Amino acid sequence: MHIRNALKWRDENMGQGAADELMEEIEATIRLLKRFPFIGTKVLNARSPGALHIYMKAIDRFLYYRVNEARGELEILGVRHTSRGNAPGI
Repeated sequence: MHIRNALKWRDENMGQGAADELMEEIEATIRLLKRFPFIGTKVLNARSPGALHIYMKAIDRFLYYRVNEARGELEILGVRHTSRGNAPGI
């Protein structure tokens, strides 16, 4: 799921505070990944080569990403609630 869609859903269904909490947790996770980019778990059968995910316990979601070592960048692929199972399209 795109992060914008997740923020919109939380804002509409749970209130702005919930959307803010989601964004804060995503930002904190990205800061962690910038320091330790390979701490995530490899996504099996991923469509995106090198896809990894990391669990964000506070919001019960996985952040999917990959590391572009040549460019020194993290590529955020999406966020998915754990109740939704595997991440199709990642």
